[in-house]
Amino acid sequence: MTEANFVKAGKSPIRPSGNTVHVWRIRSAEPSWMSEAEAAAAARIPAAPVQSTFVKSRAGLRRILAGYLGCDLHDVEVERPLNGKPRLMDGELFFNVSHSGSEICAAFSAAEIGIDIERSDRRVDAIALAHRYFLPEEASRISASGNPLADFLQTWVVKEAAVKLSGEGLATAIGAVQTLGTVRLQGRPIVCERFRYEGVVGCIAAFEDFEVKGWFDL
Repeated sequence: MTEANFVKAGKSPIRPSGNTVHVWRIRSAEPSWMSEAEAAAAARIPAAPVQSTFVKSRAGLRRILAGYLGCDLHDVEVERPLNGKPRLMDGELFFNVSHSGSEICAAFSAAEIGIDIERSDRRVDAIALAHRYFLPEEASRISASGNPLADFLQTWVVKEAAVKLSGEGLATAIGAVQTLGTVRLQGRPIVCERFRYEGVVGCIAAFEDFEVKGWFDL
């Protein structure tokens, strides 16, 4: 598992190309970076913590994309299908965003990409959830684990990243992802890299081999 070391980026680096992936941890963002529609959506969220995460996610993503594209923040055009995967209108740069509590990470690539993070201090019934959502052999492994919560979360982020990579959202069930041996989504091999930092575990997923060339902090 990769130990992610995020570094502050003074300005956006050159956009990823080839098999390169960049991962950003979004810790702060200005509400003014959002579009009018995003600001209006944020204003309708009653719970302050949820609203704060929404603002950081949308504003931070817009700031990073503008840096990569070399354009004004408000010229970034993101398409958000109802049940699909958000993407740039020009289709030249791919991204995916994940959050767990107040933590937000985003992955950027020249090809389809998926990312998921989970806080490792979550309190869930790992064994019960594994038997409900995972394949039988995966659930059995977690039941026999000395640390079922850690193993559950590390398996969950792989599955969720693969599902998000597919772009099919809820149409692709977590159970369709096989994690024992080669990770597969409905039979198709998936390349995954798990990572962790400061009480968070995560996974990046792609259809082809990739290399994370930058861990950046916003």
